[in-house]
Amino acid sequence: MAKYKDITLSDGTEVRVHIPPTQQIMAMVERAYPKPQVPVITETNVTGREISMPFPNNPDYLVALAEWEAVTNDEINRRSALFIFKDLKVPDDWDVETIGEIIRLDEPDWQPTPGELGRKRDYIQWELLNNSQDALLVQRTLAEMSGIDLSEVQANEASFRREVEGETPQ
Repeated sequence: MAKYKDITLSDGTEVRVHIPPTQQIMAMVERAYPKPQVPVITETNVTGREISMPFPNNPDYLVALAEWEAVTNDEINRRSALFIFKDLKVPDDWDVETIGEIIRLDEPDWQPTPGELGRKRDYIQWELLNNSQDALLVQRTLAEMSGIDLSEVQANEASFRREVEGETPQ
């Protein structure tokens, strides 16, 4: 199994794609952002005995869990990108502030990611993979390199029943 593969993006840029250490990245992110704990409720039954049980449907917990998932997924993707493109050199003339001005129209508090690796993260996110065609090419390349048969995945997806609007036949 290949450790890397060279690909050409839609604008002609050639990049080397490496398989990231996904499990280690996930572990690092989960250490940095601990998962919210399911709240436990304690009730007294008719005999006076206290019973404690998890309450995973607690609205506050569900909000915290959704926020945690969004943050950790973003961090996993951002950290993975640095491993995937570890050989990438950001062009000296690339200025993150060109992108920053546009982003700040909707997110006035946005700031570039600090440091050289932060600059590289921003370049990957806002310049290198700024279209879905190139992002999909990278995903397919990673799947191919990891031995995932995409045609089998598509066949399995096609076998799932879809939610369909309308009346159910009787």
